[in-house]
Amino acid sequence: MIKAILSTRALVLLLVCALVLAVAACGDDEETGGDGQTPTQFDGTIKIGEIADLTGAAGGSPIILSLKLGMDKAVRDINADGGVKVGDKKYKFEIIQRDSRTDPTVVVAAAEELIQQGVFAVNVATAPFFDQAYQRLKPAGVLTFMVLPQGLALLENEPEKHPLLASPIELATPIIVGWAKQIYTILPNTGKRIGYLAQDDPLGRAMEPANREAAKAIGGEIVAVEYFPIGTTDFSTFITNVKAKNPDIVYTYAGASILDFTIQALQLKLAPVIETPGFIPALFPLLPDVGNVKIISVDWRLPFTRGLTPDQYVEAVEDLGEIPGGLPRQTGFAIAYHDWIYLLKQAIEKVGSLEDAEAVNKALVGLTYSGPYGKVEVLKDRTTRGTMGLAILEKTKFTVYVYDNVGDTKANLTFEAPPSAVR
Repeated sequence: MIKAILSTRALVLLLVCALVLAVAACGDDEETGGDGQTPTQFDGTIKIGEIADLTGAAGGSPIILSLKLGMDKAVRDINADGGVKVGDKKYKFEIIQRDSRTDPTVVVAAAEELIQQGVFAVNVATAPFFDQAYQRLKPAGVLTFMVLPQGLALLENEPEKHPLLASPIELATPIIVGWAKQIYTILPNTGKRIGYLAQDDPLGRAMEPANREAAKAIGGEIVAVEYFPIGTTDFSTFITNVKAKNPDIVYTYAGASILDFTIQALQLKLAPVIETPGFIPALFPLLPDVGNVKIISVDWRLPFTRGLTPDQYVEAVEDLGEIPGGLPRQTGFAIAYHDWIYLLKQAIEKVGSLEDAEAVNKALVGLTYSGPYGKVEVLKDRTTRGTMGLAILEKTKFTVYVYDNVGDTKANLTFEAPPSAVR
């Protein structure tokens, strides 16, 4: 009798376990619908990989950490809205992230692992080792996207030889030239002696010629160029060398050390105007008194942060989420990657197949997407142009300027707040 009861209980337990596992398995291919109630039954998954400098010598930059925020939001919303339609089937997006550890061996292993997992596309966000990843992904037929100078140079010089390569932002030269024109429209009395001070890495080296073009575009001249090694903590010698040339404005790039660098640049009075791409407005409260210096944070999309966001953008910006660990989000890059996933969805649906990533990449050209952050379009070189902005910090005020694209010098939105509002 006892054995019979135990057998019955065991059978019931097995049936319950089987039911739970079945529900869980079904859940793998379902996503809650946009109304929060109706699940979508998916026919498969489109895997998007990312190899990013999360840790290691070049790791931990808020820029790199923010890329996935934008992709994650887009993926959540697209999946909740029914996913990607390919023929009569529906697919959901999935992001698979791997840490490069700023190590070429790890980068290669991550690329090969993602290929084995059947990724359709990969975001390569390892500045030192882009080439190592791309050399694996290209022959495997994987669409590769990035915002790195090595990849952008390939699109600028030989796009026909790289049909699987694309970028969520525009090329460096038009962006940096556009920023210069916008800055000199806002601050027309700024002198045109321009200094360039950057971290000695591929991005730093790539932006120098773009700045020379920007100087020509506004009738100025480059009077100083200085590079400092990755990992530098004391920038005084480099700052002093550039300051000695009496620049009116200095374009700076310091990677993950951007806060320490900017603090020292202010303390040593580098220049009347300091232009800092990627300097997150949320970091401004950590700076010392700026005095008469103007700090300009230029961005590839909207440069908003908490306390410095127009009402109509607040909800959309907050929906991007925050970087784990409390670091401030780089909103501009998060937006660029959010919009890119929507453009990729359009291209896949236009081709109607997941068998040819090159055809999907080609189909991106000319596509547009109008979302919560403005309109974005894919150019012929498979780079992406969209709403962008810059923020100027002065002693008594903080002003954000928003433009329809990098070619505009008239802002379509201006937003002002006291420095104390930024948080």
